[in-house]
Amino acid sequence: MSQTFERKLYEKLVSWKEENSGASALLLDGPHAMGKSFIVEAFARENYRSVMFIDFAQVSSYIKNLFLNFRDDPVTLLNKLAKHYKIAIYPRETLLVLDSIQTFPAAREAINKLCSDRRCDIIELGAGVSVRENIKDINLPSAEIAFRLFPMDFEEFCIALGEGALASKIRERFQARKPLSAAKHSRAMRLFKTYLIVGGMPGAVTAFANNAAAAYTEALSAAASVKHEIAASLKKDIDSIPAKYKARVASLYEQLPLFLSQSDKHVRFRHIVKGTYAYQYEDTFNWLSDSGLAYICRRTENPKLGLYSLNESDSFVKAYMSDTGLLADAVLKTSANSFIEDEHSPLDDILYENAAAAALSTNGHKLFYYSRYNDMKHRNDIDIDFLITDGTGSRAKIIPIEIKCGKRYSSRTLPKFIELYHSNISESFVVCKKNLKIKDSITYIPPYMLFCI
Repeated sequence: MSQTFERKLYEKLVSWKEENSGASALLLDGPHAMGKSFIVEAFARENYRSVMFIDFAQVSSYIKNLFLNFRDDPVTLLNKLAKHYKIAIYPRETLLVLDSIQTFPAAREAINKLCSDRRCDIIELGAGVSVRENIKDINLPSAEIAFRLFPMDFEEFCIALGEGALASKIRERFQARKPLSAAKHSRAMRLFKTYLIVGGMPGAVTAFANNAAAAYTEALSAAASVKHEIAASLKKDIDSIPAKYKARVASLYEQLPLFLSQSDKHVRFRHIVKGTYAYQYEDTFNWLSDSGLAYICRRTENPKLGLYSLNESDSFVKAYMSDTGLLADAVLKTSANSFIEDEHSPLDDILYENAAAAALSTNGHKLFYYSRYNDMKHRNDIDIDFLITDGTGSRAKIIPIEIKCGKRYSSRTLPKFIELYHSNISESFVVCKKNLKIKDSITYIPPYMLFCI
């Protein structure tokens, strides 16, 4: 595999092959430009004797009809596919890849029978496979394990740039709750600021890495060019969704940078379509979340009741962009190089918080936030940027996280929150630009450690 594209997902694919023994297909979902096909092609080359690659966005009606007519007859279906593609099938050593599965969802109805045949391992690839319009008219397969591919996290970014040893040291020091050396901290912070600008889309990271050795400014420019193409492609994806809520999805996605520029980061529904309300946007948020284009963060009013008791129609919602590099392009008014060199920037608040949402979501956390309104002061007197849990079930505890990457990093509201809910809290974090330290039961960590939570 190319070092630039080394992804954590690859090891999950290897584990799936070894542990699953062909009993279940693997569904790999995520927006376009995430490198899904690249990873699977590399995995196939290194782990199988033969590969049958079917892209439903390009195949003929003959292939689609095979899936429709023989979905309950896996032996005939596989034999006809193998004959058409001139591929030999070796039991458990042949991989069947069904790409662009969202364009022909009916093919998923053949998955259970194909898995019962056990001759081929099966991987399904798609963008927005989980979006409701792509699954509403089919019987979803039970023999399927789903993975979501996110933009590259900071650890993967480090590895792509030849800084794998630094990423390992960051994880090691986080686990020990110890700071990096001053020199390594400075290096990691600069690298993280670069990550905020470049982002984690594999094409942009590759463009940056391929030019970084020659000229730093040119590398940033090369990454920006790729991100511009990706942004245009993602807008085309939005243009293809059902008309009944396409306009709202397009408007909300376009205005995410504006909402994130506000102090409270809340989505203002009246700014999307005048006179509309939160309950009218559930399909909008579901599409953005299911498609992987945004991370949705909802308010919880009483963490003692459990984060997942939240009313899904709550009108207080935050939405973060899936890739901080794309957000940076939308909000950056100065040169990218100036942002990286400046110790503090007006955009720190936006980009660091978005990066935190991305890191937490990538690690599988569902996002919530907390706020408490003080009637006497006529304002919120407690605001916690993120609440996540340290597990699932009745014994799970909450982890409050505040993002303080400006000039001031002390928190006035987190101690109040801890006092209110101390028996429900596992650990508390403030993310700031300073090196790691623990003070008054709060762990202060630099943003480059977010991928460890």
